[in-house]
Amino acid sequence: MFYFDESDVVEAVVRVMDGRAVNGHWWVTVGIISDRPIDVHVTDARTGTVWTSYGQMGATDTEAFPVAT
Repeated sequence: MFYFDESDVVEAVVRVMDGRAVNGHWWVTVGIISDRPIDVHVTDARTGTVWTSYGQMGATDTEAFPVAT
């Protein structure tokens, strides 16, 4: 769920990519389109695992969510 100051202003874009064929993980990339840092929390609905980026202007994690064995 995203919260914005105004409903028509996008401040962050989050992309979750399937990198399992490369390294066995789901990847998360965050692009912040704002002049201030934003905390981003992404939750795996299946496992409840939470990935967090605190106050960064952007982040990429190619090991955000490992695939359960």
